[in-house]
Amino acid sequence: MVDFNNVEELRYTLQGVDVLISTIANSEQLNLIDAARRARVRLFVPSEFEGALAHRPANDPLDRGSQAALELLQRWSQSRSHHMQYTVFSCGIFMERFGPGGLQSYNIGAGSGLQSADDYLINIESATAEIIETNGQGRPTQVTLTSAYDVARFVAAAIEMGPGSWPREFRMRGDQMSVRDLVAICSDVRGSMSRRSQAAPLPPMRTSEWDRKSGNADNSLFHSSIQPCHLQLPRRRGTGTVQQRAPRLRPLLLLPALG
Repeated sequence: MVDFNNVEELRYTLQGVDVLISTIANSEQLNLIDAARRARVRLFVPSEFEGALAHRPANDPLDRGSQAALELLQRWSQSRSHHMQYTVFSCGIFMERFGPGGLQSYNIGAGSGLQSADDYLINIESATAEIIETNGQGRPTQVTLTSAYDVARFVAAAIEMGPGSWPREFRMRGDQMSVRDLVAICSDVRGSMSRRSQAAPLPPMRTSEWDRKSGNADNSLFHSSIQPCHLQLPRRRGTGTVQQRAPRLRPLLLLPALG
């Protein structure tokens, strides 16, 4: 264990590390960035496993120090004395968020404040949803979804490819749909679902009925409705692919951000 508030201890621990992948946020990640720079880490991957950078809102109340971390990384990437590159993996929403127990059943999202089953859009356990169906232009609100397992698989494949060829941002997606369609899929698996306009949530299913509709009662509930696919990863900036089998998910694309 290390003390993320002790930059010197972090620097010592990181000696000899070439690529550092962060899964923490806020001031702890800022300290980790500083320590990585001092330890001469070649490439830093910040804890930015969410939406594409270009589509993130300004003054995001759920920022968790994200903007400060990206600004710090941008500064050190341009430094002559302590140069350190960085790459962001943008993946949208983890599909596991909409499984039983939410992200906390996977020990993910503790720092986000949105890890419980009822914290974001849909609560599959109580069969309730609170959504905004259209954007300011009246178009259906879209969400991008990726399994955390596929994010890990792609990060591993990118490391095998070699970080020297990485772009500033990798964008990936397992599926993209409207929030209305997302509710419909969860409703099909769960049985039926109430929206915010209804007075009370539906009663929980009996275990036997849950098993019948989902195939089993574990965290594969949401994934059981997704089709098999092949995943693709560019070998270099937009050229060539590496394919591997990915059970359950629709085609997941990993694309270098333009510009």
